[in-house]
Amino acid sequence: MMEPSSAIKNILIATVSSILVFFACTMIIPVMSYLDVLVLAIAFFGGLTLIIYWQGERAQKTQQNKFFLYVVITNVFVKLIGSFVLMFVYVKAKEPDDRYFLVPFLLTYLIFTIFETYILSEQARKSK
Repeated sequence: MMEPSSAIKNILIATVSSILVFFACTMIIPVMSYLDVLVLAIAFFGGLTLIIYWQGERAQKTQQNKFFLYVVITNVFVKLIGSFVLMFVYVKAKEPDDRYFLVPFLLTYLIFTIFETYILSEQARKSK
């Protein structure tokens, strides 16, 4: 069983990593005006990672491999659909001038996916 403090530590590391990568990107491409996208993405993926951690813990306690697989598949589906909806609403609300708004969102998506995969793999390893 993974400790909640370990999951929170991983989410904080993903958050800091996302912020650092964002500011590194500002030196290469003009994304500073999309700081709001970064904050939105961190909130969305941070919350989703907490939910996935909690669901993984529940799956681990039930000792049903099918439930754990269901958690992983649901995570992929919710993250994909949620990302499309979030970016659709952002584009309709803000009407950005260019497509650079996708850079902080996609980088945050990637970083949080790496940490989610780590959390889920640790839970899967301990559930056997």
